[in-house]
Amino acid sequence: MSIDRLTTNPAIGFSDAVTTSGAGRTIHVSGNVGFGDDQKVVSGGAGSQQFFADGGMYRNNGADLTLWLHGPVDQEFRAVGSEGGVLGLPTSTATSLTGATKGTSCTGCRRFSFTGGRIYVGPSTGAHALWGNVLAAYLNHGGAGGALGMPTTRVQPRDGGGVRARFEHGTIACRQGTCHVTTG
Repeated sequence: MSIDRLTTNPAIGFSDAVTTSGAGRTIHVSGNVGFGDDQKVVSGGAGSQQFFADGGMYRNNGADLTLWLHGPVDQEFRAVGSEGGVLGLPTSTATSLTGATKGTSCTGCRRFSFTGGRIYVGPSTGAHALWGNVLAAYLNHGGAGGALGMPTTRVQPRDGGGVRARFEHGTIACRQGTCHVTTG
C-alpha cells in the first residue's frame, strides 16, 4: 500500500486520502480522517497499517486487500492489538448480517474477518472481537443466526482462569480447551 495523495486541512488533519494497493487498484477515502502517524509494516512484511485520528487503513499483502476501518470497528480492532494482536490481518471486507441474526432482522449488523478471528458489529450491541475457542464455539452454535445472537463483549479473561464472552442471549466460557455455552 502506498499513499499517493493526501489533502490536508490544518483544522482537522487529512480530509481526503487516495491510496494504491495491489494491481494498481485505487482506494479513495473521503471525509475527515484526521491526522496520520507513521506507516507501520507488520507481520514480517505480510501487511501494513496506517493510523489516522478517525480510523485506520490496514493492508494484507497475501490477500491483496486494503481495508479502511473507522468508528467502533476500528476502536475494537486497535483495542485487541490491531494487525499485531490476536486478530491479525484482515481477510475480507464487511459481510452484512441483515436477516442472519436470531429472532429479528438486524439492519446494520456486520462481520469483519481476520486471520485470527472476527469483529461483529451491530447498532444495539456495538463492536466486539471474537477469536480462538470462543469463536469456534460461537460458530458451532450458529454464530449471529444461532441461539446466542450477537456478541455484547469481546473475549475476556475469566475469574479462575480461561476466557469468556457474553452475547445477546447467553454466554460462552472456555477453560483448558473446553467451552460451556449457556443460552436463554
